[in-house]
Amino acid sequence: MKKLKDFLTISLAFIGLVLLLFSVSGNLSNKSQNEVGTYQIAVSSDQNALFRLNTSTGKIVRIKKSNIKKIDLNEN
Repeated sequence: MKKLKDFLTISLAFIGLVLLLFSVSGNLSNKSQNEVGTYQIAVSSDQNALFRLNTSTGKIVRIKKSNIKKIDLNEN
C-alpha cells in the first residue's frame, strides 16, 4: 500500500511540474507575439512638453513640444 501511495504522489508531482513548465513557456511566447501598444503618451501644458511611457520597461521620456516637427495636412 505504501509503494502505491508513493508512486501516485510522485506521478502527480511530475505531471504537475510538466504542466507548470508548459504553462510558463506558453506565456513567454504569447507575450512577445501578442504585445501591442507598449507606449502611453501624456501631455503637460504647463511644462510645454509631453511624456512617453514605455509600459514594458517603465522608462519615462520627456519630449519638448518645440522639438516635434509640424505636419501640414493641407499641403497638396
